[in-house]
Amino acid sequence: DDGAAPPTSSPTSSPTSSPTSSPTSGGAGAEPTTTVAPEPVPYTEPGPYAVGVRTLDLGDRQAEVWYPVDPAEVAGEPTEVFDSLSVFPESLRPLLPAELSGEVDTGAHRDAAPLADVGAFPVVFYSHGFGGYRQAATNYTVHIASYGYVVVSVDHLERGIAAQATGTLGGEPGQDVADVENGLAALAADPELGALADLDAVAITGHSAGAGTSVRAANLDVIDGFVSISGGAPVSAETGETGIRSVTTADVPNGTYTVEILDTSGPEISLLVDDVSALVPRADPTFALAGGTATLQVREDAELAPGAITITVAFPDKPALVLVAEQDQVVLPERSRTLYDGLGSERWLVEIGGAGHNSFTDACPRILSIGGLQSLVPLIGEDQVARGEEGCTPAFADPVAVQQLTAHYTVAFLAHVLRGAATLALGPEAVAFAPGLELVDHRSDAG
Repeated sequence: DDGAAPPTSSPTSSPTSSPTSSPTSGGAGAEPTTTVAPEPVPYTEPGPYAVGVRTLDLGDRQAEVWYPVDPAEVAGEPTEVFDSLSVFPESLRPLLPAELSGEVDTGAHRDAAPLADVGAFPVVFYSHGFGGYRQAATNYTVHIASYGYVVVSVDHLERGIAAQATGTLGGEPGQDVADVENGLAALAADPELGALADLDAVAITGHSAGAGTSVRAANLDVIDGFVSISGGAPVSAETGETGIRSVTTADVPNGTYTVEILDTSGPEISLLVDDVSALVPRADPTFALAGGTATLQVREDAELAPGAITITVAFPDKPALVLVAEQDQVVLPERSRTLYDGLGSERWLVEIGGAGHNSFTDACPRILSIGGLQSLVPLIGEDQVARGEEGCTPAFADPVAVQQLTAHYTVAFLAHVLRGAATLALGPEAVAFAPGLELVDHRSDAG
């Protein structure tokens, strides 16, 4: 029993299986017996529950909660249509072309009555990326909730769309993880939704910067597993005024390390690493660190300068699903592979052929349907338009199919981690559930 009430309707629970033959042990002339080879259950279609949605007030920001609802209670009722333009500051909305109206039928029912007297459902936190907002991927959050999960997402205001549009990105380190803790606390405190949520069974998932949040937050005791979508390794760096934007690592164990930049005046950068001097070329500032390697990422708008860098590596030892977009140029696939390589416990990596960085968001199918974002070039420039279109033009895989496959692998992972289901549906064969797609890479170390 996974704690879910019997739904009014149910997904396919006995998928068609292909028989295989195996000889019996009954001696010569015995007829072969037929055994049934199990096949994975597809999670690409919505689950057995309808979905409700409510907004919780966290004081300076809000959380959206999607939760299971009895389909009979909302039959014939309208579902919520969300317009992503509503998340822009009012002063900027008149500047946006009308064709960019981002209306999406989320499929959720606003303030629908939660299921009662059925026990509690596992909880999933969703974390959005830079320039995002809590409703940026309702194709994903509502789908997960339809399988009997309470899904909560908080606006990370410091990196949200309003902050990006007004040039006020910032915030204190760790604020995003605090948003996770505060969102879960607000859910627990809600009289109705708190009773519906099993906070002893919690996973986190996120896209882009939200994938980074999911990896860092996975170190919280309350989190049982995590999903990274187009994200990188859990490495943070306090770089001071050195001109270093960030640091990437490979095979560096968890810990905190200090690297001193001694001299930046010549063709090579002089470093002091673990009290050992090193010279690294400016074009590829990679050096040995704690048995692995680290690479400095220099800011485009700054000059290198001497100073200390504090590097923290914190790979969580929790079950993990790493989803990768093959054509991602925002978070390169190598960064997701570095994450996968550094993880312990149970782990899966799934790289979707033809997908781009934004293939996973609600806006992507809309961008594809209107022929791109070229009307925004006068407002934000060609580079930002190209970034926003990635995954959402005919040059990429169909974003709807990418979202279906992402949903399948995520629900299969959650069912395993939070409900003890078998891992069969996490295999590479599941790509057949999203026709037209292929996997470039699939790896698993399920322990």
